[in-house]
Amino acid sequence: MRTSDTRFWTRGSALLAALLSLAMAPAKDGCEPNTYVPSPSRTPLYDGAGEVHINGYGGSNGYGGEVNYAVAENAGIGAAYWYKNEKNDSTGLVERHQAVELAGTWFSRPSDIVRLEVGGGLGIGSGGGTLDSAGNIRVVDGDYLRPYLQGAIGVVPIGGNGGALRFEAAGILRFSYVGFTSFTRAGVEVDPAPSALFVEPGIMLRFGIPSVMLDLAISRAFAAGEEPDFNFNNGVMTIGAHVVLGRSENQRGSR
Repeated sequence: MRTSDTRFWTRGSALLAALLSLAMAPAKDGCEPNTYVPSPSRTPLYDGAGEVHINGYGGSNGYGGEVNYAVAENAGIGAAYWYKNEKNDSTGLVERHQAVELAGTWFSRPSDIVRLEVGGGLGIGSGGGTLDSAGNIRVVDGDYLRPYLQGAIGVVPIGGNGGALRFEAAGILRFSYVGFTSFTRAGVEVDPAPSALFVEPGIMLRFGIPSVMLDLAISRAFAAGEEPDFNFNNGVMTIGAHVVLGRSENQRGSR
């Protein structure tokens, strides 16, 4: 293996280890269950128009999937859904979360290796916790809207213009505004309902054949400004499969 290759994989492994340690950090302290769990940091990394990207995953925010479609040479649309229903070991409560998102993406392929993507969208979600798995005695409940903007810089050092294998990596920075439309504690409505702005940096890695790849997404959530009046999960890590349809037609030169 060449010295440059060794340095690339060494530095990449060190970065991945650091991000894994950040993603596995405990959720925000407190006896109250989380009412906001961020969506995974992910971006399609389109090669060109006509591609369909399908992703299914599981992880610290539960289970979910998303579909993205490049409707034009530099524009894509997407939709996503995820849910979580499990006991939180730190609070002893059963947490329930779900969200659906609609998004649009502008993308550019300045070279066979580099990908640039900027997007935004709207998420509609809910979160809360109960005292038992049957859903009795609500402790906290909230419904929210989450408009967001994100930018991503991706690299495809292997398979960027064809080949049997493909490796993708992307750094993602997302800004999410979480505004609750309703929020209750122990059955009492909180008025006004809380809201907060979050900065959510993340990384995404994919490896496999060009049409089917293993997908790993890791991100953190940091509240911008004052501490929110609700608990949130500040680390998300997911792993899943990423399927691409229509990619081969776009691997014959940069856009």
